[in-house]
Amino acid sequence: MVAYHKYITFADINKVPTCVSQEFSTELNLENGKIFYPKLPQIEKYFSSEYQSLCFGAAQFCGFL
Repeated sequence: MVAYHKYITFADINKVPTCVSQEFSTELNLENGKIFYPKLPQIEKYFSSEYQSLCFGAAQFCGFL
């Protein structure tokens, strides 16, 4: 049986990672009129409602992730 490869860790080289913890807010505060993506004037005219524009923005964000 082949042993699993051992990778060098920060502890092996007596170093500390530059970022040891990250904290992200899980609370979402929606404000009227606030958007989380830049609107593109070239395509905004093709949406029949603000809802379609928001859906497009959400799709763009999901594609980014």
